[in-house]
Amino acid sequence: MVSPRVREQSVHPRLQSGARARPLSFTVRRMGSVLPPNLEQARLTIARVHNRLMIGLLLGLFVYAFVCVLVLPRPWKGATLWLIFIPIAALEFYGIFKIFEFDKVLSRRLGFVCPHCQAPLYEPRGFINVTGLCPKCRKSVVSR
Repeated sequence: MVSPRVREQSVHPRLQSGARARPLSFTVRRMGSVLPPNLEQARLTIARVHNRLMIGLLLGLFVYAFVCVLVLPRPWKGATLWLIFIPIAALEFYGIFKIFEFDKVLSRRLGFVCPHCQAPLYEPRGFINVTGLCPKCRKSVVSR
């Protein structure tokens, strides 16, 4: 029987003791934005506010669930669990809906709207900074 160390040395000569590891030969680059600087700054501002609100919502719901677990009497039965999870789900959906609505309001406030259809350009998973196209009318917002 061959020991794992001997098998490793015979299969992978670069991994023998004393061998130097080579660094990976790729670099991670950020995709350049096609938006003008004022629109890119507005997009980043909206994204930061959106992310902070989502984190706040998740933390708030976690605290609510934790307090419910501490306050509600044990042993938990079906009705008790419904008292915990239905309000959490309802608050989560309502909170996400309101955050998306606030994204639209903030887009209009910062002037991050399509010059053609006046629709807000911000979408949480949108690629407007890469394509330069309005997510609603699909026209270019870069050249006008």
